[in-house]
Amino acid sequence: MQTKDYIRRSFLERRAAMPLARVAALGESIRVRLNSFPAISGAPAVLCYVSKDKEVPTHDFIRYCLARGQGVFAPAIAPNGSMEWRPLWRWEDLRAGRFGILEPPPPREAAPIPSTGICIAPSIAVRDDGHRIGYGKGHFDRFLDTYLGPTVALAYGWQLSGEWEPQAHDIPVDFVCTESGLLRSVHNDIIPSQSGETSLASTGRESGMSACDLAKNSCVPCKGGVPPLKGAELAALVEQLGAGWRCVDEHHLEKDYAVKGYPPAVAFANRVAAIAEEQNHHPDVLFAWGKVNVTIWTHKIDGLTPSDFYFAAKCEEAFGQA
Repeated sequence: MQTKDYIRRSFLERRAAMPLARVAALGESIRVRLNSFPAISGAPAVLCYVSKDKEVPTHDFIRYCLARGQGVFAPAIAPNGSMEWRPLWRWEDLRAGRFGILEPPPPREAAPIPSTGICIAPSIAVRDDGHRIGYGKGHFDRFLDTYLGPTVALAYGWQLSGEWEPQAHDIPVDFVCTESGLLRSVHNDIIPSQSGETSLASTGRESGMSACDLAKNSCVPCKGGVPPLKGAELAALVEQLGAGWRCVDEHHLEKDYAVKGYPPAVAFANRVAAIAEEQNHHPDVLFAWGKVNVTIWTHKIDGLTPSDFYFAAKCEEAFGQA
C-alpha cells in the first residue's frame, strides 16, 4: 500500500505529463458518458466543479447544462477559506478565484441547493469503493458527508487505483465516470443499480443503460442555444434506445409500429398523444390501418436532444402495455 500523499504526488505528475490532445479526447468521451446518465439529465440541479489545467474537462458539460435550463451550482472559496456552492446563471459570469479556479460571483440572495440535485466531484485517484483522493484540503469530503443526493467523481481510466487506504474523513462517491463508461462504486448500496452499470470491482468494461432507464426521465423543455446531438454522443443514445428506432440523418428519430387493424392504431396514437401532452414534447404521429408512425425531434434546434430519446422510450413503454 502507498500513502495518499505519494499517490497524489505521483498521479499529479502523470496527469501533468498528459498531452493536451489526449486530455481533450478523453474528456470528450467522459462528457458523452456523463450526458447519457439518466440521473444527470433528469436532475433539477447539477453541482459541478469547474475544471482547471488537465483535470477531466467540465466546461462544455456545464455549458450544456446551462443551455438546457438545468440549475447549475459551482464551488467557490469563501473569505473564511471554506468551500461554498454558488448558483451559476451564465458561463460568462465566472471569474478566477483564490486558486485561479473559475468561480461564480456571490449571489445577491441565498440560493438553497436542491437535495435532489447531483454532485460531480474531481478526483486525482479513485478506489473501487468510491473513495477518492482530492487535493488534500478536504473541501469536497466535508460537503459529501452531509449531502443526500447522488454523487459522481470524474476520472481518467488510469486514475482508478486501490493501492492506498482511505481515512475516516474520506467520503466515497456513488459513481465514477471514466472514458470507458459509468461505474458504480462497491459501497453504493443505497441507489439501485441501473441496468448495464458496471461495478468498479469488476472488469471496468464500458457500461450502457437500457430504454427502460431512458423512459424514467422527464422531457426537458428546450430553450434553444443547445447544439443538437451528433457523432458518438448521438450513437450511444441510439444504441441505448434500440427497439427498432431509426436515427435519420442525425436529425430525427423514427419508428413504425405494427398493430392489428384500425382501432388499435387509433388507440396507440392516442396514447402517444397523451404522453406528448404530459411531457410537453410533441412528435409527428401518423396512423393508418395496421400501423402507426412516430417521428421525433426537437423543433427549437431542428435536431435531436436527450429528451427526444426519453420520449421514444416512453412510447416503447406505452406500446408494451397495450
